[in-house]
Amino acid sequence: PQTTYKLYLKIYVAEARARGMIPILCTQTAVCIFKNGRVVNMRNTYIQACREVAAETRCPLIDLNAYAIEKMTAMGKVEASRFYMIFAPGEHSKFPQGSNDISHLREAGAKFYAEAFVELAKKQKLPIAELFK
Repeated sequence: PQTTYKLYLKIYVAEARARGMIPILCTQTAVCIFKNGRVVNMRNTYIQACREVAAETRCPLIDLNAYAIEKMTAMGKVEASRFYMIFAPGEHSKFPQGSNDISHLREAGAKFYAEAFVELAKKQKLPIAELFK
């Protein structure tokens, strides 16, 4: 994350600006791992690199990771698990043996993060927020 990840984020920001766009960086989604009742941040280095690039390039940052950790910790593991591809055996026809995918999202998770993006964009008064109802 401290090499090519940051380099490419900076390139994306510069290329977007060169084309008259207003780039917005977003931190990665949280993984659904709880320890002592709190979501554990498993992607610290990438998230920190994204935050650094946002600061260095003066690019707006939507910190989905921090938002998700706070909200998911408050709701608890059982409720937060419904956002991810976590299924008990026999619960889902595509996963007859079950699934414990704590990274990839179900529809409810995609909706959670989309709503988080809108909420945070409005809170930061970003120009894109004017497009959301």
